Amino acid sequence: MEDVRYIGNDKEISLRKYLYYRYTFYPSSTRLLIIDISFLLLYLLIIPPFVYCVFFWQRQAPLIIDRERQIFYTWYKGKAYAARYPQLGMLEKTNILYFKVYGLDENNNLIERVFIPNVSSYTFAFLSSGNDKALAVAFMVKFLLNGKEAVSKVDYKRRGPLIWWSKDKRPADLDAQIPLILAELDRLGPPDEDLSE
Repeated sequence: MEDVRYIGNDKEISLRKYLYYRYTFYPSSTRLLIIDISFLLLYLLIIPPFVYCVFFWQRQAPLIIDRERQIFYTWYKGKAYAARYPQLGMLEKTNILYFKVYGLDENNNLIERVFIPNVSSYTFAFLSSGNDKALAVAFMVKFLLNGKEAVSKVDYKRRGPLIWWSKDKRPADLDAQIPLILAELDRLGPPDEDLSE
């Protein structure tokens, strides 16, 4: 008990001494050691992916509908992806809505990219109804047939990302890439690959 009185009356204690008494002196020291190691492992497993998602995960570029040219287009990491209205692929898999647009690889071959609209984000977790997808598609069709005034009286602007570097920047040559993609799509037609693979 002399050691305990010495520690209790001491104004300072070294980290090494503290750890020694915390993990060896008390009857519950083994339990404390297991709990502390468990929390340390939990922090090491959870915090790095969370930091990566918050600071480095790039936000998906929007899928833009150009009603005048009758095309859908978006971009990803500097490459444009586009499709004319009839060439746009649409698929629902595992209760998630996908739009398929096309781009060109380094060899000017057609490649596919799927765009997942935000209406599908929470469907897998049963936080939104399946009707959300139908409403989004109805909104798009109404816009395509009747224009912006039929769906909204105001100009909508999407909220920007909280962290500026998580934005997928619009390519400088986007307007030059889109006609090349559309010409290749008109020449060959969309590839017939299935998303279920």
